[in-house]
Amino acid sequence: YQRRVRVSFLAFEWSTPFLNIYMIMNLVEKKNKKSQSKLFQFMKKIDGYIFGIVFIVARIIFGNYLYYVLWTTAFARWNEISPYIWVMLLSLSMVCECLNLKWCWEILSQASTPKGLEKGE
Repeated sequence: YQRRVRVSFLAFEWSTPFLNIYMIMNLVEKKNKKSQSKLFQFMKKIDGYIFGIVFIVARIIFGNYLYYVLWTTAFARWNEISPYIWVMLLSLSMVCECLNLKWCWEILSQASTPKGLEKGE
């Protein structure tokens, strides 16, 4: 059971390949004028949508479930865990959760910005 939970924490990274693809497409777009094709722009847009959806599902929804499992398991073994481990668990999980919520807010606010209003246009 614990092995499955530890491996499940890798699910936080499901969105990373889509972010990397999007960043590579941005670099190609800046260096290559052929990347202005409609197909390239369509693929970039689809990748951005997939990234946003996978980020929300993996890091916000599934991630909160994993934090719940982590904390209920840790509280069940309250007496077996050192106070230093408790502080580390609490602080690291809170920092990670705050960062995930901040980036989720950024993704949703960028997705809701109408085209043409970006960068103060």
